[in-house]
Amino acid sequence: MIPAFLTSVICSLFDRGHSSLYISRHLQQKYAFRITRRGLRSFRQRKTTKRSQVDSKLCVLYKDYISCLYKRQPSTTAREVQSRLKDCFGVCISISTVRRWRAELGWKCKTVRYCQMISKANYQKRLNFSMEMLRNRETFSNVIFTDETSVEMNSSGSVFFYQEGATTDMVPRQAPKPKHAYKVCF
Repeated sequence: MIPAFLTSVICSLFDRGHSSLYISRHLQQKYAFRITRRGLRSFRQRKTTKRSQVDSKLCVLYKDYISCLYKRQPSTTAREVQSRLKDCFGVCISISTVRRWRAELGWKCKTVRYCQMISKANYQKRLNFSMEMLRNRETFSNVIFTDETSVEMNSSGSVFFYQEGATTDMVPRQAPKPKHAYKVCF
């Protein structure tokens, strides 16, 4: 971290055309502050690169559009929002800005949990079996449970965005997945 009083010194030395090596040695000798040439170059790049400014009135419009996108499709990614903004408004907004606006709007990220897919016909049968086992105080002490090691050949990383205090239909639930996905067993 560069101290605040040295930032103006470094900027003035760069403005005078001095190299990173000269500035690094100058800071070491005069201020006993060590910094690498790479650190100076990244400092200079941060200071010279300007963030693209978005008009505040348009910013409200873009944020409303982003909020509408997430209300319609909660699994929309920041990259998809970026491309939609470019298609609809012709504006290039960085992905980090989209993420920051999404957080300002109150959208939170959650991964969808997966559960075993149960057909509607088996819901009641499973419930009755479970209730009977509870009534009989079954401990399953005479049952050996086994499983084989398997690797599933499908992706299960769905992301879902929701707003704090949203209605229950907006909160991510468990998503069913098939019992027998493509597997490789060992």
